[in-house]
Amino acid sequence: MELANKDRAEHTCSVFNLLKAYEVVQKDFIRSASSVTIPGRKKAFLNTPIMGRVD
Repeated sequence: MELANKDRAEHTCSVFNLLKAYEVVQKDFIRSASSVTIPGRKKAFLNTPIMGRVD
């Protein structure tokens, strides 16, 4: 049982790191995309359900 909890903790940590990395990429994307004025494109990117897929 203890081993399973350790695995779960490591998995949660890796998922968290992945989300942090994604967040940084998203911020960079928004920063670079803000100079390009395509109506609705940035909003569509923000609403992309990538984060919702992580269990």
